[in-house]
Amino acid sequence: MIAKDIPLSLYVHIPWCEKKCPYCDFNSHTLLKSIPEKDYIASLFKDIDEDKNLTSGRKIKTIFFGGGTPSLFSASSIEKIIEYVDKSFGIDSNAEITLESNPSSSEKEKFKNFLKAGVNRISIGAQSFNDSHLEKLGRLHKGEDAISAVKAAKSAGFKNINIDLMHGLPQQSVNEAKNDLTIGINLGINHISWYQLTIEPNTEFYSKTACTSLC
Repeated sequence: MIAKDIPLSLYVHIPWCEKKCPYCDFNSHTLLKSIPEKDYIASLFKDIDEDKNLTSGRKIKTIFFGGGTPSLFSASSIEKIIEYVDKSFGIDSNAEITLESNPSSSEKEKFKNFLKAGVNRISIGAQSFNDSHLEKLGRLHKGEDAISAVKAAKSAGFKNINIDLMHGLPQQSVNEAKNDLTIGINLGINHISWYQLTIEPNTEFYSKTACTSLC
C-alpha cells in the first residue's frame, strides 16, 4: 500500500466542560468563564499549518471532536474548523465527522446547526439512564434528558448516532446495567459504546474520601 492510500484520521480535542466529572482523567477543565473559541481556533490552525505537509497527500477519512465537551463550542466555530481541515488536508467525500455532546437542553438546540456545519455523527454522553447512578457519577443530567437528546438529534436529521454508557458503577447491579443497555437499544440508534468504570489516579474517585463513600 502506498502512502497516499493509507487512511488518515483526525482527533480534535476541546478540553472544556460545564463540570469535570469525578471519574474523568482526561485533559479536561471546568469552564469558569466564556469559552475562548477565537484563541483556540487560532492556535489549532497554527498546529494544522505545521502538520499539513506531513500527510503525504492523504485525505481525512474521519474527524472526531472529543473533550471535554466539544458541543459547548458554537456551530459556526466547528464549521470553521472543518472548513480549514478540508482546505489544509482535504476531507474525503464520505468522511465520518463525529462530535461529542452532553444531554443538556442548551446543546439540543444546536444539533441542527452542527449538522449544517458538516458534522454527520453525534455521540451523546448518556453514561446511564438511572438517575441515582448519574448523581453518583457527578453528571448534570437525568436519564430522561439523555433520551430526549437522542430524540432531538434524530429530529434534527442525524442518521448516525452513538451513545456512551458505563457499567461497573458503584452499587450498580447486573440487572441495572442490563436495563441501561435495553433502554439504549430500544432508542434505535446506530451504535452504543459500553465502557467499564475504572478508578484512575488523579481523579476525585481515586481519592480516599471518594472511595470510602462510593465503594
